[in-house]
Amino acid sequence: MASKKLDIPSVLLFVLSALGILIGVTTAILLLFSSYGFPKTNLTASDEMTVLSTSVLLISISMLNVPTLIISIKKLLKKTIRQSKKPLFQKANYYLFLWLLIITIGFIISREGNKTLLLAPLTAAAVFIPVWWLIEFSRRGLPRSTKLREWGTLTIGLTITPIIIISIELLLTAISAAAVMIRLGVHPDLISQFRSFLENINQYQGGIGELEQILYEIMKQPIISTAVFLIVGLIAPLIEEIFKPMSIWFLLNRPLEEFEGFSLGLISGGAFAILESAEIVIQTSGQDWLFAIAIRAATGVLHIGLSGLVGYGLAHSWHQKQFGKGILYVLAATILHGTWNSLALLSGFSSSVFNEQGMEASGTSSVISLIFLILVFVSVIAITLKINSRLRQDLARPSEPSL
Repeated sequence: MASKKLDIPSVLLFVLSALGILIGVTTAILLLFSSYGFPKTNLTASDEMTVLSTSVLLISISMLNVPTLIISIKKLLKKTIRQSKKPLFQKANYYLFLWLLIITIGFIISREGNKTLLLAPLTAAAVFIPVWWLIEFSRRGLPRSTKLREWGTLTIGLTITPIIIISIELLLTAISAAAVMIRLGVHPDLISQFRSFLENINQYQGGIGELEQILYEIMKQPIISTAVFLIVGLIAPLIEEIFKPMSIWFLLNRPLEEFEGFSLGLISGGAFAILESAEIVIQTSGQDWLFAIAIRAATGVLHIGLSGLVGYGLAHSWHQKQFGKGILYVLAATILHGTWNSLALLSGFSSSVFNEQGMEASGTSSVISLIFLILVFVSVIAITLKINSRLRQDLARPSEPSL
């Protein structure tokens, strides 16, 4: 007699994927309708590019939830789901060549000021392909997990995970801001300066450079700079590295192989990289499009590699029944992520401060920060390659018969 027990994971994935599709497509339609149907002012070419790129990315990200929706429905209907174990790295290599063609065309278009609208349909592919390639490169030679786990992990990473991460980060940021305001209240002269800085932000009429200058002026206050570095360098990375591979936390009590933990962690990091890249690219002008795409592809290495590290660490420590090791893997990823964030922030802050003293000091500070950023970048790649190599060796080693 067939079991009538409700498959809760499949139900949850069905709901998440359906909501992801509905919300993404609806938001894109409303954005296009409000921008072109009832425009408040005449849209500039830059505004149109932002609207179109945002809409294309929203719809494209929504479509990434379709496989999860289909697979979860089949699972609930007790239909057979054909599992594909074929590696995808070779196919990803072909798409990487396509990506190079896309960004070349995008670069040519970005030089033509009156044709930057054509960048919108290229943006989604330019963001997605390098993320996919990095995932497949990192897990090359390893077995694949099930379709439901792989696509379900992607859906979780595109829907509920960012909501949880942003909510917790905002809460802790608000608490930190309150603590800073209380501390500043002890010194009336500091609180008056802080209010003056806030007024400058509200009234500024310049470009992004002027706004950055105002923000860096605020950062000269030790209390504020300490709070910012604490949030950027510790709190935010810790929250992200804990919650990015959320699907793995749900799968630990189920049979989860170490290679699956690594692979699903990579996919979780890829989902986060897609969302973060999309958010930044749509705010970029047409002339900076290629630079933004290239930078986001590089930073995707960080998110994908560190989530793979955490995913492997959780599965490995669970198998070994050494749960403290799992915490160490999370802390290692947090330290690397926090170091990257802090160095990037320090580089900008130092440039602003040292520009007042001379370009030589500013250049030296930027070079030192860049060297350490490269070291972090290379470390993440080395760790990812090492985990891949270890997993392949473990799988090639014949299993010992149990006594």
